[in-house]
Amino acid sequence: MHELAAAQDMLKTVIQAAEKHGAKRVAVIRVKIGEHSGHEAPNIVDMMGLAAEGTIAEGATVETTLVPGTEVGVEDIEVE
Repeated sequence: MHELAAAQDMLKTVIQAAEKHGAKRVAVIRVKIGEHSGHEAPNIVDMMGLAAEGTIAEGATVETTLVPGTEVGVEDIEVE
């Protein structure tokens, strides 16, 4: 379940960025997934939801974009 580890790492980055800007809630998380990364978008979305439980990112919409390469990471966030 390497998607969970990837989701936890990305979520840590998301929460740190949101808190740095005084956000009360993360509304949208945009994730780029490399087509050769070995990660699947539905699994990343599910694991992001699981990892976000109890945080300011709980309930955030996770949008994914398939990109060339092997990179997986947060592309952008929207906060409230």
